[in-house]
Parts: sequence; C-alpha cells; structure tokens
Amino acid sequence: MNSCARSLTACLRACVRACARARVSIHTCRYRESVSLFPPINARTTKKKRHTKAVLLLNLGICCQKLGEREQAVEAFTASLAEEPGQCEALHQRSREHRALGRPEAALVDLLAKAVLEGGNQNSGAIESLYDNIVGQRAQQLTADA
Repeated sequence: MNSCARSLTACLRACVRACARARVSIHTCRYRESVSLFPPINARTTKKKRHTKAVLLLNLGICCQKLGEREQAVEAFTASLAEEPGQCEALHQRSREHRALGRPEAALVDLLAKAVLEGGNQNSGAIESLYDNIVGQRAQQLTADA
C-alpha cells in the first residue's frame, strides 16, 4: 500500500470515528479533504481505487444529508455514482434528496434504477407513491391551465 493510500485510509478511519461521536461537520470537512487528496481517476485506475473514492463520496453525501446540505448531498451521490455506477445505496440516498428538494421525477428515476439493479421490486411502495405524486401534480397543472 503506497503512502497516499495509507494516508487516505487513516483519514477515512478518523472520519468514521468523528461521525460516531456526532461531529458531523468536522466529518464532512475531512471527507471533502480526503476526496480532494485522492489521485485523479483515469482509464488505468484500479477498481479498488475507484471503489474507495466512490465510498468516500457516498459518505460525504450522507454527512451533507445530516447537515441539511441537500444540493451538496446530491452532488456527492452523483459523483459517487460516476465512479461506481452500480451503487444502490447512492441511488437510494440521492432519490431521498431529490424527493426532499421537490423533484419527484428525478427521485422516481433513481428508485427505478435501484430496482433494476437489485433485480426486484423491493421499493415498489415508494415507487408507486412517487408515481401517484407525479400524476397528481400533472393533473393539478392540467386543471389549472384549463
């Protein structure tokens, strides 16, 4: 393990301990620092390094959620998905944030992608609820326009 990976691992461990003690704002700063120190990702980057960066970004997003920084959380989850597209947890968390931000269509897309990746309909209740919400909003818009 090279020195960069060791320092990132140490930083990640420090972040986890900080979060456990409810120091979410410090934790968020450390995750941001870890992500900024991470070497650039390119075509030759190993899957392990991509996964590590994706996990750092996922945890950064969760910290942003806890701080109420919804847009930053969505950005972190999106960046995490860019590194590792099949992350169901990032899709789930981003869906929650989209819904909280009043973007049910984006939330529905993320939930549907998660359902496809999981190979089942474990989220069928949430998907139906979002769909009904979207249809209800569209009906209200059509009625108001008429």
